[in-house]
Amino acid sequence: MPTDGSKGRAHGADLWRHVYSEYVISEDLDILLPEWAEARGLKLPEPLGEFLSEMRHMLRQALSLEGHAIISVPSAPVRSGMEELAQNCWLPVVSMDPVYLPRPLMLHVTRVIGHYVDADVGWATYKSADRLRPRVVRQIDEHGKFIGFAPAMRIVDQMAHVAKVLKASGQNRIAIADDVVFSGECITDVIERFRAHGIETMQVIAGIVANEEGQVSAHERCKELGVQLDAVLVFPSAAGRLIDEICERDFFIGAPMCGRTVYPHVPGIDAGYPYIFPFGNIRTWAGIRQEDLEISRALLKMNVKFWTAIGQANSRGIRIDELDRVPLQGPKMQVLKSGEMRLPACNSAISHTKIESEELTPHLRAYLEDLEKMKTLAW
Repeated sequence: MPTDGSKGRAHGADLWRHVYSEYVISEDLDILLPEWAEARGLKLPEPLGEFLSEMRHMLRQALSLEGHAIISVPSAPVRSGMEELAQNCWLPVVSMDPVYLPRPLMLHVTRVIGHYVDADVGWATYKSADRLRPRVVRQIDEHGKFIGFAPAMRIVDQMAHVAKVLKASGQNRIAIADDVVFSGECITDVIERFRAHGIETMQVIAGIVANEEGQVSAHERCKELGVQLDAVLVFPSAAGRLIDEICERDFFIGAPMCGRTVYPHVPGIDAGYPYIFPFGNIRTWAGIRQEDLEISRALLKMNVKFWTAIGQANSRGIRIDELDRVPLQGPKMQVLKSGEMRLPACNSAISHTKIESEELTPHLRAYLEDLEKMKTLAW
């Protein structure tokens, strides 16, 4: 797997730990972008592999400014590895991952941000029932063409439906699949909720297991419940400590499933907060502590180049209403001084009638101009 790291600005006694800190990026744009472009009738730069390689190099360069070793995980081995684990499993597989391992039995969940509050409301299936949140589901017509978004059933209803389908076929034991298992809190919550429906989880299939230093590992949490956890890849490596694991789509503004979902959902709109200032909280969500402004600048430059290239492939700019996920400016982000906010803010109604036909790239360039004038970020 390719790596791109830098010692950055680490000094003193923490140097060794800083250099051997691992920041893991799972690649998924090679899966998501072609689906988006086909559904929208758009073209992508060719050859696509070279274009994405250039973008990923810019992403690693930006994130390495923090001083961590950047580890890129290609989608192909994760996808094939999860598929192999699923094929070798004798149990029905309920998937929570629509990207690497879509299955007939799905739970559509996501990490969400409350639109009218200033706090992360947690994992979609984490803790109390009132914090369960569905992912917005892409709708297609009988020809497989994209026709818009609709909120999924509530998570509790989804689980009840899946349990009913399983019992009707004489099944009461399952395997659960997810692309990334981090703390294990979300997956164990799902296991316990299925158990309340009379469905026992025997195995968890994960693309990546990411263990946080000093925390109870996902393997330990699953073992306590009598569940076997099998993963394609496990981080951190023996030599380092894990800072974070992030999907690359979260840093590409407007990409399918980018960032954290805005809740409550608005019919016809899939909105989210990318992991870039001033859209999302790059410190808390992406583990960027020291170089948040410089990294946000670099990521915005990457996004300008990204969407400019896609626009050139189509001989016109990409409009905001052509995005799978409309980017919003996040809660408590500093209002930029040189002009009004150019994309909707979270404390306004999610209405895009004034900007939906506008091109995305000029908005991103304007944000970049503002960031170039700033010396620090206020949170």
